[in-house]
Amino acid sequence: MTRTDGVHKKDKDRRVAGWKAALNNPNTTAEGRSHARKNLLMRGHFKDAFFSSSFDTKFRRAFGLRAKKHKH
Repeated sequence: MTRTDGVHKKDKDRRVAGWKAALNNPNTTAEGRSHARKNLLMRGHFKDAFFSSSFDTKFRRAFGLRAKKHKH
């Protein structure tokens, strides 16, 4: 189904965003991460599939540390 008003592309973008979020969510199961990574790879999002979280983020999650506070 192709739509000319741009809604179809937005849906695809939202799906990609959801898969990226699944990789970054610590509550996602291993099966869910695998599914998300596979879908990102199939659509050519190699960087997102393999480098979704920074080392700093992974370190903080592993040790249960909170994120840095941002100045507003």
